[in-house]
Amino acid sequence: MRSGAIKIAILYVIAGILWITLSDKLLLALRDHVDLELMLFLSSVKGVAYVLITGIFLYYLIRSNTATIAESEKRYHGYFEENPHPMWITDARTMAFTDVNEAALSF
Repeated sequence: MRSGAIKIAILYVIAGILWITLSDKLLLALRDHVDLELMLFLSSVKGVAYVLITGIFLYYLIRSNTATIAESEKRYHGYFEENPHPMWITDARTMAFTDVNEAALSF
C-alpha cells in the first residue's frame, strides 16, 4: 500500500516538473509572436490544464492502486477463511479475538 502511494507521488512530481519546464519553454518561444495579454492568458490556461490533466491522472492511479489493494485483501482473506487448519486473529494490545476461520469454529 505504501509503495503505491510513493509511486503516485513520484509520478506526480515528475509530471509537474516536465509540464512546467516544457510549457514555459513553449511560451518563451511564442513571446515574440504574441502580445503580453495573450501570453498571460496562455499561462493561465496551461496552469488550469495541468490541474485538470493531473487530477484525472491521479484519480485513475489512485483507483488502480485501491483496486490492487482490495484484490490483495480479498486473496488474503480467502487464504484465511478457506484454510483447513484452525486459525484466529487477535488484537495485539488486548489479546481479544478479532476473527476466526470456519475450521476454528468447528474444531
